[in-house]
Amino acid sequence: MLRLENISKSYGGNTLFDGLNWELLPGRRIGLVGANGAGKTTLFRIIEGALDPDDGRVLASNNATVGLLPQTVGELRGSTVLERVLDALPEYRQLEARMEAVRRQIVDCAEDPEAAAALSDELGELETRYLAMDGYQVLPRARSILSGMGFATADFDRPTEEFSGGWRMRIVLSGLLLKRPSVLLMDEPTNHLDLPSLQWLEGFLTSYEGTVVVISHDRYFLNRLVTEIAALEPDGFFVCPGDYDAYTEARELRIEMLDKRVLRDAREREKIEQFIERFRSKATKAKQVQSRVKQLEKRDSVSRSQGRRSMALTFPESERSGKDVLLLKNVAKSYGDNTVYSDLSLTITRGEHVALVGPNGQGKSTLLKLAASVIEPDAGSVSLGHKVETGYFAQHHVEGLDLGQTILGEMEARATTDTFPRCRSILGAFLFSGDDVKKRLSVLSGGEKHRVALATLLLRPSNLLLLDEPTNHLDMESREVLQEALAGYAGTVIFVSHDRHFINAVATRVLHVEGGVAQSYDGDFEYYQYRREQDLAAAAPAPEATAAGAKERRREERRRSAEQRKELQSATREVKKRLAAVEKKVAEYETEKDAVGAKLADVTFYTSAPGAEVAEATRRHSELEVRLNGLYEEWEEVGSELERIEARFADNSGG
Repeated sequence: MLRLENISKSYGGNTLFDGLNWELLPGRRIGLVGANGAGKTTLFRIIEGALDPDDGRVLASNNATVGLLPQTVGELRGSTVLERVLDALPEYRQLEARMEAVRRQIVDCAEDPEAAAALSDELGELETRYLAMDGYQVLPRARSILSGMGFATADFDRPTEEFSGGWRMRIVLSGLLLKRPSVLLMDEPTNHLDLPSLQWLEGFLTSYEGTVVVISHDRYFLNRLVTEIAALEPDGFFVCPGDYDAYTEARELRIEMLDKRVLRDAREREKIEQFIERFRSKATKAKQVQSRVKQLEKRDSVSRSQGRRSMALTFPESERSGKDVLLLKNVAKSYGDNTVYSDLSLTITRGEHVALVGPNGQGKSTLLKLAASVIEPDAGSVSLGHKVETGYFAQHHVEGLDLGQTILGEMEARATTDTFPRCRSILGAFLFSGDDVKKRLSVLSGGEKHRVALATLLLRPSNLLLLDEPTNHLDMESREVLQEALAGYAGTVIFVSHDRHFINAVATRVLHVEGGVAQSYDGDFEYYQYRREQDLAAAAPAPEATAAGAKERRREERRRSAEQRKELQSATREVKKRLAAVEKKVAEYETEKDAVGAKLADVTFYTSAPGAEVAEATRRHSELEVRLNGLYEEWEEVGSELERIEARFADNSGG
């Protein structure tokens, strides 16, 4: 259907890809991944035909069509929502307009039989074309897609300019889904979708007839949707069958094998160089030495994969807060005629990690703003507990940055006396080093601005973090780092996110916010999802008995699975920590032992080094060997303990 041959592209000396080959086959659902700046969006523009490669070509079959959903869309004016979506099919719009015009002309020339007959013939031809393109299903499909994207029926006839950027993106996406191109390219589609729309989109794309290629940093979304991963890595372009988890396993295995090749290559080179050095001056060995020199010149050096840089993130904490961190009592909040809350009461306690989920526009961000004192309630009270210090990251926090400032200047302007000297090191943790910190914020990408905004959170200690969509515009590795930092954060966290993998890893409690109510579910996202389905099923009319039984069994299985997962996580948490500590110590000792062993294997070490140094190296090598043997035994014991726990849970689940 579509093939890329030897594609190369560079910008200002920075090579994004060189000699890239890729075939997009029909019916595939592909995740395109890579670090921010790796060239994913550039590759999309080349496939779309909006950008020419420096070298290579894109070959497409005659009937191939390409549709691209960009990361951002401009203003949409001059039409209603439904009209803008239907504009994605210009032939349909033209046919409809012409058919309507011909019908009016037939009525107008009722007294001219010949003209009426000619017009009737034309109308018949138009009807044939209309039926061929399934014209009578276009409008119902458009309405169905808009409903799936979260638009109410009353929104269909509203002017597009009344909608915010996120909703405009949904309008453009709806048009693409209606058009159904044979190759559908989607650049970060999940950034502007709430959970119900995201789940609807997953179902739609799963049965999509064409090829879908999606750039996404949403691991959960990729695992549920894609059949293969295409990765722009620092050391090349790789295509891996399976979902994102399968790709990460394959990547780790590839890096492990490359590390072994690098080590083997280094050892072989070292032996050759030692031979050359040892026998260089001996005439009887001249031929062998020359042979080794040529052998060394011909060898291709194996280099270690550069890997990806990722953030190093630790949130500073203030002193311990009181037990009750946030209390809302009978809170009411409205925006004009739109009542968000009329009587909301809620308590958040110390150490909870609370995810706010639910449809867009139901008050999740409003709840965070109330907690951060950005806005005041119309009625009721919002109060923070004893010694609570907040850190607030707004969904549009980036818009609060001074784009005329440098990165470092913005940080220093926001720093306290204590954190001012740490601005450079904090920025280094967020991948801004050297002269990077002197860049103006105005020239940064969306992801880079997002990292700067997150970095400002580390300038003031807090024990209550309020985070509105913190993962937007972060690549996969940066999301993982943020996820780990929040999971280990001892304070309280309240956050809004539509990244289900992120919620699963961080949340200890989920609040479903809808209709002015915040319904609480203890546990991770999957447990919330199971309980939410139970609640909705209980409120719905009873289905037929057989279907109800099957549904109930599935729900019960999900409930048991969710509960068992929580119990397994709890039972293995400490054992996994011990195992990680042992593995870290083993790695340290093995590295030192290899270094000492290399010294002892070098014949020149014994003649050039003092006797005491040789003796100390010998003693240390033996000591490390003894310690490593003990650690290996401990590693086996802890590993066996972990296996026993996991096996017990597997037996209990019948697996």
